[in-house]
Amino acid sequence: MLCITAITVSYSIPCPLVCPFGLVYLFLKHIVDRYNIFFAYSPSRINKHIHGSAVTFVLWAVILLQFNVVFFTGLRAEGFSPMFIFSCVALFLTLLIFVGRISFGWFRHLKPSKYRRFKLRAAMLERQEALDVFQGMVRQSSRGGISPRRGGSLEQCTKPSHESQ
Repeated sequence: MLCITAITVSYSIPCPLVCPFGLVYLFLKHIVDRYNIFFAYSPSRINKHIHGSAVTFVLWAVILLQFNVVFFTGLRAEGFSPMFIFSCVALFLTLLIFVGRISFGWFRHLKPSKYRRFKLRAAMLERQEALDVFQGMVRQSSRGGISPRRGGSLEQCTKPSHESQ
């Protein structure tokens, strides 16, 4: 699937007719894979490094696209046009970032796991707020003598104590 993505991305500018067919392929592949995951395959453990490999492959697809753009603008331009120079500089910067990420570990701190920690922290705060609200309801119901276990309803527990009396 990543190979089709790389081909679709790299040939999207020189041959735009590839894009709709790549989109149709990816859409149908998504439907088939979703069906297979739900009904045909048994659960399995996934290698934790697969995400990094997929990101590396997508970056290679972008580099291939930029090579195509450089050669496309180089063949169409007469001499060194500003568009050709810009595409060469963009290709050089992308290669520098890619080689730095793979070889020297640059930009390794930009991982999705940090976002997951942030989401977990937000979920914990929401859970704590819900717990505080529930504890307030329990305290309020114990003051009024009404609790769901002793025959009262949950609606009675959520009303302020002066309304229930």
